[in-house]
Amino acid sequence: GVTVQRYLAAEQARAHLKKAFQSYVAPAVVEEIIRHPERLQLGGERRELTLLFCDIRGFTSVAETLEPVELASLLHDFLTPMSELIVAHGGTLDKYMGDAIMALFGAPLPQEDHALRACRAAWAMTRELTQLNRGWQAQGRPALRIGIGINTGPVAVGNLGSDRLFDYTAVGDHVNLASRLEGLNKYYDTAILVSEFTAVRIQGAMTLQEVDLVRVKGKARPLRIYEVVGEGPPDPGWARFLQGYEAGLRLYRAGRFAEARDAFLEVRPLKPDNRHLRRFLELAAAYLVQPPGPDWDGVAVMQEK
Repeated sequence: GVTVQRYLAAEQARAHLKKAFQSYVAPAVVEEIIRHPERLQLGGERRELTLLFCDIRGFTSVAETLEPVELASLLHDFLTPMSELIVAHGGTLDKYMGDAIMALFGAPLPQEDHALRACRAAWAMTRELTQLNRGWQAQGRPALRIGIGINTGPVAVGNLGSDRLFDYTAVGDHVNLASRLEGLNKYYDTAILVSEFTAVRIQGAMTLQEVDLVRVKGKARPLRIYEVVGEGPPDPGWARFLQGYEAGLRLYRAGRFAEARDAFLEVRPLKPDNRHLRRFLELAAAYLVQPPGPDWDGVAVMQEK
């Protein structure tokens, strides 16, 4: 009788774990949790994760053009494939916030390559949205644009909340920073922005272009941010462009604006439509006409969240 009771208790515990995670992570992860529940620490713990925030750009304007039922259908048809891609790359769906998605990589089970998984998921999401938009426009639906912010760092993760309501989630400064990066996509007209903390962990496995050195609201230390512009290491064309572009950035931040302008002009034929190159080229030219003040440090200050 004791043996049966223990068996039933163990089965009940496994069923509880499966129910808690089966809608948020890949089936293989659920099975791993069930086989090794000791690897899952419930309650808050400190762990390095990669956080991904995804949001529809201009969603308010889109919502104004649709009836509530049409809007709900569009959201469903957007959130479902985006969520599937996150889970397929080993991410954990944390929550939906209207049209936004928050996802974790590296929890509930540890992943050595959580930063790379997040970047690959984001790249796949932008490719999938391109295909979805083609079909939606043929149906008379509005095309959507997304912004994705990715950051890596230590956070508190676990079953967090109150005695009445709690959820498996992550909180901390690095979570907030990932959310800030998602919002900066609108300012820089980008799709995927990652922090320097994420960039250093993917070791050239994705093609990244430095976008700016920014000081986000509530932060004193400036942060380098990058746009994901390709999957895998840069091809020879991108490599040549990025080498010259980064040389121009170093000259620009050193206040050597004439040399920076010349460096940017030299590589412009390789990527004539590159928005970040155009921006720094215009800034360098403007500062040659009217130099910045003595406290200029080349950092873009963001006043909004």
